[in-house]
Amino acid sequence: METLCASLQDTEILNTAVLTGRTVAVPVKVVTVGTDGAVSDVTESVECKSTDEQVIKVSERCDYVYVNGKETRGKKRVTLNFTYSFLSAQLEMSVWIPRLPLLIDVADPELSQIKGWRVPVSAGSRR
Repeated sequence: METLCASLQDTEILNTAVLTGRTVAVPVKVVTVGTDGAVSDVTESVECKSTDEQVIKVSERCDYVYVNGKETRGKKRVTLNFTYSFLSAQLEMSVWIPRLPLLIDVADPELSQIKGWRVPVSAGSRR
């Protein structure tokens, strides 16, 4: 009897895409392991689905999971399902997302000039 195994480089992903607009992706590899120990890569032949696409998505070819900034929340345990013939495998991931709006507090209200650096001053900005 064969077994289906899916693996990720990392089981956590930080959704910086909501801030930058750049997709964040983690590669996935799906293999079958036969009773004789033979391993076959079936990544491009499997069907895959995220149980919560508002948290994370799986590529059409099932070769990576990703966030693209359209997600609405993070989740500590989101399940990804992979199916090949009569075999199935599940992966769990954690997706971290920053709380928006992102508030940044600068402790020093006045930034000091770095010694040796010249700050150009235009005629219209002098007080």
